[in-house]
Amino acid sequence: MLKMNIFHHKNQLLSYEFGYLYRIINLLFTFLLLLGAYLYSNEDWFSWFSFPVIISVILLLSGLYLDFWSFDSKKGIVTSKLGLIGLNKKRVYQLDDITSFSLAHFSKGYQKDREEGKRKRSTEIMIFSVLFSSGESRDIEIIREAKSGGMTEKYAQMIADYCGKPLTKDREMDSNLGTRFGNRVRSRLNLR
Repeated sequence: MLKMNIFHHKNQLLSYEFGYLYRIINLLFTFLLLLGAYLYSNEDWFSWFSFPVIISVILLLSGLYLDFWSFDSKKGIVTSKLGLIGLNKKRVYQLDDITSFSLAHFSKGYQKDREEGKRKRSTEIMIFSVLFSSGESRDIEIIREAKSGGMTEKYAQMIADYCGKPLTKDREMDSNLGTRFGNRVRSRLNLR
């Protein structure tokens, strides 16, 4: 699961997407892997060369993957693009059709043992969604709460404020994040 970031654009547009660094790194690894395979290939190049090509295709597709949400409060539209760059599904929603944004949490793992007080491994998952007046919803981001480190909550609030819609939460952010990000994330969010 990758973390998404918020970007402010010149034309007062707000977008929520993967950063460009992710694409650049994937495309760089693709290029370096193919270059290395080409430079070190020998006469039996097909058997050895096929593995780097397969990995390169996977990296290339990963670098071209697009999960993009843009929010334009002036025009009153929200745009969603999902798929590969050039081959994606685009959906346009009216801002008036959105009732609210939602942050929901659930546990993935051994819930029964956890309720009995036994320490079992379970993963807290967070879902950031947009809710429409028709009753349907669209998931914007699904991420482990530990990986988010509080940033998804902050971004969700920023998006909701920008669109002028409420943000509903099933619970507040876990103050004991217990993540590998630790104090750095808490200090960025001024939680101390």
